[in-house]
Amino acid sequence: MYKNVDRSRRKRSNFLRSFYDHVVFTFSIATMHGLIHVVRSRRHIFERQVMDCLLRIFHFNQFVFRDRLLWMGLVVGAFGIATQQALEAWRRYETSPVVITIEKDFFNWDVENPSILICLRDKPASSYKIMEDFIKEYKITAEIKELDEYVNDLLFKTYYTYSSLEKYANGSKKELVSPDLYVELITRVSGKLETKQQKVKGTLWPKNVDSNYTRILTEFGLCHSFHSKLAYYFEITNFTREVPQTESDYQSITKNYKDEVLTFLQPQVFVKYLVFVTDSHEMIDITSHYHTGEQTTTALLAFNVIDIISDEAIRDLSPKQRNCKFNDDPHDLKHSPVYTYNLCRIECRINLALKYCNCTPHYYKRNAGEQICNMAGMYCLSKHPEVVSLVDPKTEKSLCHCLQNCNLQAVTTEVVSSGGWFLTTRLSVEFQSFPKERYRRTLIFTKTDILIQIGGIYGLFLGCSVLSFIEISYFFTLRFIWGVLGNRRIKAEI
Repeated sequence: MYKNVDRSRRKRSNFLRSFYDHVVFTFSIATMHGLIHVVRSRRHIFERQVMDCLLRIFHFNQFVFRDRLLWMGLVVGAFGIATQQALEAWRRYETSPVVITIEKDFFNWDVENPSILICLRDKPASSYKIMEDFIKEYKITAEIKELDEYVNDLLFKTYYTYSSLEKYANGSKKELVSPDLYVELITRVSGKLETKQQKVKGTLWPKNVDSNYTRILTEFGLCHSFHSKLAYYFEITNFTREVPQTESDYQSITKNYKDEVLTFLQPQVFVKYLVFVTDSHEMIDITSHYHTGEQTTTALLAFNVIDIISDEAIRDLSPKQRNCKFNDDPHDLKHSPVYTYNLCRIECRINLALKYCNCTPHYYKRNAGEQICNMAGMYCLSKHPEVVSLVDPKTEKSLCHCLQNCNLQAVTTEVVSSGGWFLTTRLSVEFQSFPKERYRRTLIFTKTDILIQIGGIYGLFLGCSVLSFIEISYFFTLRFIWGVLGNRRIKAEI
C-alpha cells in the first residue's frame, strides 16, 4: 500500500518537475521579448532590491517567485496593453473600414438617367364596356355602377386612405370580386399610356433603348414605368412567377457632361396622374415623393441627381462593415429576387400585414399560404399605422433594419412650369443641370492593413512576430506532449 502511495507521489513529482523544466526551457529560448527574464535565475541587485521593497509594502515577503515578479508583471502588462490596442484596431476594421469621399472631376463620368413612373388616377372611357364583359365572364352578381365604385376603391386607395373602406368591414357594402381576381381586374380596367413618345430635344431616344412602358404593381397601384432596372421583376406578366436576375433586359441610358439635355415627353395623358422620378435601381414605396398632374394641364418637371457609388473592393466586406448592400447581395427577402432599401421596407410591411391582418394587399408578390386582402382586410391595415411608418408606436423604435443601397442615386425634382392646356394633359421631365460632384464609398482599411497594424502593435510592446506566436503554440502543444507527457527531462542553461 505504502509502495503504491510512494510511486504515485514520485510520478506526480516527476510530472511537475518535467512541466517546470519545459516552461523554463520554452521561455528561455522564445523570441518574444521579456519571457527569458521571467525564468532567468541570475538577477541584478537592482531587480532584487526593487522587488523586495514592493513585496514588503504589500506584505508578500514569502512570495515564491519574488525575483521574477517584476518581469512577469512587465510581460503581462505589455501583453494586456497590446491586446487592448489590437482589439481596438479590429473594432475599427469591423465598424468603419469604409469612408465616403467627394469627387469633382465631372468631365470624366457619366450619369445614369433616373426612372420615371406614371400612375394614372382615373379609368379610361372604355372601362365600362370592360367591366360589363368581366361581370359576364366571371358571373358576378352586381350592377355595373356597384362594380364601378368597387373598382375605384380597388385601384386608387392606398395605405393613407384605407380607412375609407370601413363600409366593407361593417357590412354596409358587400365584397363583389374574389381577391384572387383583383390583379386580373385591374389589368383589364386600368388605362394604358401610348408608348414611344420619349424624346431628346425633338429626337428619339437612342435606338438601342426600348422606349416602351412596363406596367408594374406598386404600393400606389398599377403604374407605368420607364427606364427601371427593377420593373421587369414586378411587371404584370411576371407577377405570379419567379423571375431570375439573369432574365432582366435592362438597357441603361447615360448622359455625359457634353451631351444634350435629355427630355422625357409624354404628350397624351387623358386623366389625372402621379409622376415619380426615382433611382433606376430602386422601387418606389408608399413614402416616395411624387408630383400630381391634373387633367388638361401641362407640366415641366426638372430633376437633379447626386450619385453615390461604391468601389468593387468593398464587396469583400460584410454588409454590416460597409453599412450598405448591393442589389445582387445574398439577402433574406422572401418576396423579391433582388435587394434594395425600399424592397426591404416593403418586405417589412408584408410581414406586418400578415401579423396583424393575416393577409397582404394584391399588389405584393405572395408566397405559398399567404392570403390576398379583400376590402375588409385592407381596412384592417388602416388600424395599424406602424405598417406604413415601420416605427413601433409604443417604443418609437424601428420595426425593421434595412441597409441603404451601396450604389444609389438621390433624385430631387421641382416643377419648373405648369398651367392649363387646351388639349390632353402633357408632361415633360428633364435634367435641370449636370451634377458637378458625386460621392464614392472607398475602402481604406483592408485585411492586409489590419494584419500589419496588429503585428506592429505586438511588435512594439513584445518585440514578437507571427513566428513568435507559432513558436509559443508549438511549445505548448506538440512539444508539451513530447516532453511533459512523455516524462522527458529538458534542462535549459539560463
